[in-house]
Amino acid sequence: MQNPSKITGPSDKVIDEISNNLIMAVAEANQGNLSLRCTSLGDPDLSDPIQLAEHIRAFQLAQIVIKRGLDRRIAGAKRHWNALQSVNKLPVEVLSAVFHKFLAMVPTFDHFTSLFTIAEVSVRWKSIVDSTPPLWSFVSSTFPKAQVARALKKSAPSPVSVACRFPGSLLTASSKQASRNFLKHMQSMGRPWDELTLHLPSIGHLRTVLEAPASHLRKLEIKVRDPSSKSVDMFGGTPGILEDLSLTNARIKWDSNALTRLRRLQLDYRETGFVGPTLTQVFWLLQQSPILHFFAWSGRVIHHSVSLPPDSSQLDFKFEGEQPYSLLEWFTQHLHDINLKTPPINIRFDPRFDFTRDATLPALFRLRNVVSLKLADRVVGPCRLLQGLSRPHGSQGGSKFWLFPELADMEIAPSNLLIRDVLEFVRSRYIDDLGQGCPRRPPMLKTLRLVGDEWDELNGFREEQDLKYILRGTKYSLERSAYVHDPCEINEEPSHSGGEASDSDGSSFVDSDSARSGIF
Repeated sequence: MQNPSKITGPSDKVIDEISNNLIMAVAEANQGNLSLRCTSLGDPDLSDPIQLAEHIRAFQLAQIVIKRGLDRRIAGAKRHWNALQSVNKLPVEVLSAVFHKFLAMVPTFDHFTSLFTIAEVSVRWKSIVDSTPPLWSFVSSTFPKAQVARALKKSAPSPVSVACRFPGSLLTASSKQASRNFLKHMQSMGRPWDELTLHLPSIGHLRTVLEAPASHLRKLEIKVRDPSSKSVDMFGGTPGILEDLSLTNARIKWDSNALTRLRRLQLDYRETGFVGPTLTQVFWLLQQSPILHFFAWSGRVIHHSVSLPPDSSQLDFKFEGEQPYSLLEWFTQHLHDINLKTPPINIRFDPRFDFTRDATLPALFRLRNVVSLKLADRVVGPCRLLQGLSRPHGSQGGSKFWLFPELADMEIAPSNLLIRDVLEFVRSRYIDDLGQGCPRRPPMLKTLRLVGDEWDELNGFREEQDLKYILRGTKYSLERSAYVHDPCEINEEPSHSGGEASDSDGSSFVDSDSARSGIF
């Protein structure tokens, strides 16, 4: 928002005159309540304790009045100012869609705090918020009953997103009953549920609610501390339109027909041993969900031998956990054996991931259609990965090929790497002449982002200039801060004048869809 013209402050004489008039007016208006004697306020006897106390009280009251009045006027002026900005030239339908997209990224429990913040921006935004039922279609057990009733009324007849949360490590009898009553009340309203979020110590007491059909539910998130002793058959096994499933420590029936045709599946079982699915059950889910495009895993997996269905496709995998190596090796081997076609794969390697293990890189290099790599700081042996991608490899037929030929985006944190190492990788993979018999080089990277405060600043300046020269046309940045910056495409030949630290901090940002913790 642009700042109004600078205001010149009034003189002390003007300030004193206005203050005296204001104090007298406030005292006059509140004389009956505060017993202020207005006759003594204009020229009080400072030796009279009573008059001096009245004078102080009048000043304090005037201060409150001024602050509240100015706050209201400033807020109103800002709303009208914001209403004049170019964003408010967008149609109502577009702005409401933007609001809904933003609110979808906010936890349900914080929905109305964010909604009211939007409404305070301008008069027009408040009007759009008030007249768009889907923006109100969020209810939580943490809301006051009046707020729940208001949300249900203003959101009708839109489907609602329901959230139930009770903090602590143990549910008392009263909190169990309260959570049951809340969810049963929401079921009794007859409104379809679009999302259901449960953050509870356990869910065994909600079996009746969770095993009832929910044909309109699109997204389900369950996060519990202690798994139930018996598996919950979600929605009684009745298929619906569920497409986004996120589970933490929840014990459910994994072969339920209600879990078919998923688009996103996120599982976190780091704290509960073997409560999660076996790999056989995981692959059953994949087979039943041909449109699945995101799979995230945290925790242990019970290994079983299993054959992947040849028609499973359009999968995007992501695993995480402190000991993922055996799972990575096992999984990539199965993908390789059946020649499974996957959609673009984004891989992230978290701190302590070890590239020096003998089986890690061969397992990783079995993957096809990898388009994005992110190396967090403090991974072990990242040079091995860069070296493996820097040269073509042989095949059983004798011909050579490049690993990850579709690789387009990279984000690299230092992990004891130098800019020189990155330069050698880019030069070897995309520039240097490797002689006859070398296969056609892969396309140049679209994005390269070096991020972290440990990149060599003094000795790396020349190497960075060389890197920029090679990467003309690529979105590149060297960011030594945690802030996100706008992309900057290198179109001109960079200067090679040395002797100064690089000022390239803050020029691009690689797609962050796979930036959650974890690998792959």
